[in-house]
Amino acid sequence: SNFSGLRDPVDWVSTSGVDPLTLARTMLEWSPDTLSRSLTLLPNIIEPVALQTFIDILRRMGDQPGVEATESNEPILKAAGKDELLANEVYVQLMKQLTANPSTRSAAQGWEVLQALSRKHLPSAELRNFVRAWLTKMSGSAKEEGRRERFTSRLSVVNEGEKRSRTASATWIQFCTELKPAFAKETLEIFTEACNRA
Repeated sequence: SNFSGLRDPVDWVSTSGVDPLTLARTMLEWSPDTLSRSLTLLPNIIEPVALQTFIDILRRMGDQPGVEATESNEPILKAAGKDELLANEVYVQLMKQLTANPSTRSAAQGWEVLQALSRKHLPSAELRNFVRAWLTKMSGSAKEEGRRERFTSRLSVVNEGEKRSRTASATWIQFCTELKPAFAKETLEIFTEACNRA
């Protein structure tokens, strides 16, 4: 079952005629693009904060480079601390950006943000169960061949030259099979400890 606060993928985009499964995947997997709508159901008055927070996440993870790129978690944590609904949104945004992320650097930065968020602000009781399940799933080894092929093909497009592409693909596979599960397990421990204290 889905988190009841999640926006329906069909309502999330203005495109019609697209398969709902494709929409759901697009909505809940990594993207370098900003959001036009929040991922969760939010009152109109706080939706702009959610959209700005996603830009802050993109910058913090290095997915939107430039002068404004930051190493600070502060704007993200501040937004999550304003309201439980915003905390839910920030958790879903981070899970989105950590799902099928083709950059090891970006993913590592995202895990750091998620760990900091878990130490400081928790989502609603309902979303905690989903976060826990997602972290448990992410802590398993990424042996899914289709997913690995998709990552490898993305890297081939991103990287120039066959040698760099093969090296990047090997690095990504190592990240998926070793480092990502370690980040997820550590984050799950931090998250569980914070939930037990709450």
